[in-house]
Amino acid sequence: MRLLLLFVALLAFSAAVYLGYDRGAADVTTLVTIAAGVVALVAFQLSPRPSWQTTAPRIVNLAGERRRELSTLEGNLAALADAKESRPPRAVSGRSSVRVRLTSTGPAQIAVIKALRSELKLGLKQAKQFTDSAEHGQRPVVAEDLAIDRAMRLARSVEAAGGRVELE
Repeated sequence: MRLLLLFVALLAFSAAVYLGYDRGAADVTTLVTIAAGVVALVAFQLSPRPSWQTTAPRIVNLAGERRRELSTLEGNLAALADAKESRPPRAVSGRSSVRVRLTSTGPAQIAVIKALRSELKLGLKQAKQFTDSAEHGQRPVVAEDLAIDRAMRLARSVEAAGGRVELE
């Protein structure tokens, strides 16, 4: 509101200057325009100024509300992610064992090798052969007849390392 009053005052004074040059300083239109500018300027001076004592706490409260909303949303997303990771894909539900294929290694081949070795107790050479095959577009079977819970654990560790697996 204060900004609008200031704008009206400046507009009225600039119009008065223009009319003063065009019609003369004693013209009625010029004098009325000057009076409108003075009224707007007085209203600007008399209007209440925003106080930092009232504005700052509102900003802080708004930031706290946003922070609480974000933390609630973050908790909901984490719960959804945990729920998704804990259940097997639809293609393997109802079965006791699955076949696990390595579809890609992503940018961190060494991390995928470490994940394969730790979960499947493979040797370095065999894990490296699996990752090399996956990098060349083949989809090697890294585990046959693996229990669902072990397959899910393997999938999580390989995906955390940057690779992708497929459960069949």
